[in-house]
Order: sequence, then structure tokens, then C-alpha cells
Amino acid sequence: MRAVKAFCLAILAGAAAVPAQAQLAPGISGYSNSPMEGTQRDYWYLVRQLGHCLSRSEREQSVTFLATEPGSRAEGAAWDDLFNNGRTNNPCMQNFVSASIIRAHVRGAMAESIFERWVDDQENGISPVFSEPETVTGIHDFADCFVARHFEIAHGLVENTKISTQGELRFIQEIVSEFGPCLPVGQDVRIVPTDVRLAIAEALYRTTIQRSDNQNAGA
Repeated sequence: MRAVKAFCLAILAGAAAVPAQAQLAPGISGYSNSPMEGTQRDYWYLVRQLGHCLSRSEREQSVTFLATEPGSRAEGAAWDDLFNNGRTNNPCMQNFVSASIIRAHVRGAMAESIFERWVDDQENGISPVFSEPETVTGIHDFADCFVARHFEIAHGLVENTKISTQGELRFIQEIVSEFGPCLPVGQDVRIVPTDVRLAIAEALYRTTIQRSDNQNAGA
């Protein structure tokens, strides 16, 4: 029987309760000559943009980043390499001059972008191999469990909705009843839809692309 420890999805998603900010370049939001403070919508637009752009322009660094343990020193080093890479500025930031971004958000957005492109390239369909975690200690274990049990639903979530939108919220509200077997019994768990979605996106990536790369490397 899988041993399940109590956890809070919101906290273990990467301190998602901490405010995240983004600053737009002068003139983008009005006529000021100074950078403008971005809105929450601007922040999530930036997360989506970074996921799409970095996973294309910095594919090798992106794969290295996604292979690290969340919250580890290795993740921090890979993060720095992903954004610096010998440049004075990162074109994937577009009109944003600075931002305080939660790594877990970018991890999920990058994994989702790579996964979506990979799915589009599959001519003979998808045949992922699943293995449920024996112990659920955090949101990534929860996501691995859910994807193993409900791959098509998880795929539909990332395919049919955008990150941090009303469509995403409605979709998760419709499937939340399926979360039960992957959650701790008798414990209160706070569901943060976008954090759940990004963890599921990364689980889809690990179940398909990362697993395939690891098998090829070991061949």
C-alpha cells in the first residue's frame, strides 16, 4: 500500500503564496518613461512566454533544468545558466525589464511547452509507461500519481486550456473529484488550480519525454 504523508499542495508547489512581480518596459502600459509595475495577468503571460521561448531557444539548458530536483542547488545553478548563458539580457523576457518569478511556475510552463510540441510530432500516437509513486510527499508525487491514473484527462488539461485562465479553473473544478486516490486520507489539502496544472504538466513531461531520453541514454 502506498504510504501517504500529509502535505499542502500550495506550499510544496514552490512557495506559490509568495507574491510574484513583473515590471514592463517604459511606455508599454501607458506613457511613462519609467518601468510600469505589471499586473497578475502580466505575470502569468510572462510565465507562459518564458515556457514557450526558453524551451525552444535554450532546449539543452531547459532539459538540464527540468532534470534537477526542485529546490536543489543544482536547480539554482541550472536556472542561472538558463537565464544568463553569457548574455547581458534575455530576449525571452520581451517587454519585461525585470521580474520576480517562482521557479516552479517556469518549470511547469517549460515542461508543458516541450510536451505539447512532442505530442504534435508523434505520428503513431502516444504510448507512455506509467508507474505510481510509492510515497506521496509533495505535489510532484501527487501529479505523477494523477497522470498515471488519468493520462488522457491530464493531457486534455494542458491541451485545451491556458495557464492561469478561467478555462483552466473550470477544467480543474470538473476533475477535482478524481484527485482523491492521490491525496492523503483524512487530511485537509488546499488546491491551487494553476500550481496543480503546472505540476501535472511536468509529470506529463517526465512520463513521456524525460523517460524516453533516459532510456535512450542508457541504451
